[in-house]
Amino acid sequence: MYTLLDSCLDRIDIFEFLKHVEDGLNDHYDIKMLTYLMLVRLAHLCPSAVLQRKFYFLFYVSKTHSCLLFP
Repeated sequence: MYTLLDSCLDRIDIFEFLKHVEDGLNDHYDIKMLTYLMLVRLAHLCPSAVLQRKFYFLFYVSKTHSCLLFP
């Protein structure tokens, strides 16, 4: 998925792609960390699309951080 962002961002439906990113944020810890990197990359490439779905992403970020702080 990270390679898709570099090679053919203009050919993908970014909102469909963001749905898959959300799925990655709800996966196992190692997948979540890779997805966070991808989310940072997306925020640089297409910030308006990420901002439109910010509440979904903030939910997963807060859920992950609360698990890390309070095991």
